[in-house]
Amino acid sequence: MNKYMVLLSKGYEETEALLVVTYLRRAGIEVDTISTMDTLETLGDHDIMIKADKKWDEIHLDDYAGIITPGGMIGSETLAADSRVTKAIKDFHDAGKLVASICASPIVLHAAGIAKDIEGVCYPGMEEAVGFKKAHEEIVFFDQNVLTSRGPLTAPFFALKLIEIIKGEDARNDVAGQILLPRVQEALVGMAQGKCACGTTEGGESCCCGHHEHAEGGCCGHHKHAEGGGCGHHHH
Repeated sequence: MNKYMVLLSKGYEETEALLVVTYLRRAGIEVDTISTMDTLETLGDHDIMIKADKKWDEIHLDDYAGIITPGGMIGSETLAADSRVTKAIKDFHDAGKLVASICASPIVLHAAGIAKDIEGVCYPGMEEAVGFKKAHEEIVFFDQNVLTSRGPLTAPFFALKLIEIIKGEDARNDVAGQILLPRVQEALVGMAQGKCACGTTEGGESCCCGHHEHAEGGCCGHHKHAEGGGCGHHHH
């Protein structure tokens, strides 16, 4: 019972599903992608076809220590309407097993009847539909045995918290280093201080993208002498 499952239904958010699987496997955690559909082939919200490891009717729930649900509005609604899934989530929660939902998929927790008993987070604007005991503003929140998160860009932190819960801080920090999280955090701090995350060479070439200072482009998409891009600052 050391395995975890990521559920793939019609219209799930591919980023949230695959990023979690990738990071957990980096940490040496056994995780299966499970199709709740009639076939192993599943179609995500952005028309990306992913072949699941197993179908729902091929698994034994007792083999798993946790259930993870990615978001995507259609995918979340599909899971919430699936009585097999909602019963399993309720049973896992009652047994103290890990339950994790991100983005829109906390509505599955509502359908399972457990959202009202936990505090958590979800995609902004969906708090009423989820009906948490108390909704929070953090990007990741862990209450009892239920982990929740906000959306696609919070998925890395959702996955890292899963690793921490399952294997501890050392495993979490190891994967954080592999994915260059410390470097990204440093760059974000610099951007908050008005610095561009691209950087430029002495010759005027952008290190990350190969664009010149006087041309539009790079990862921030700004002009040397104009406002704009992801940095939103001037170089006058």
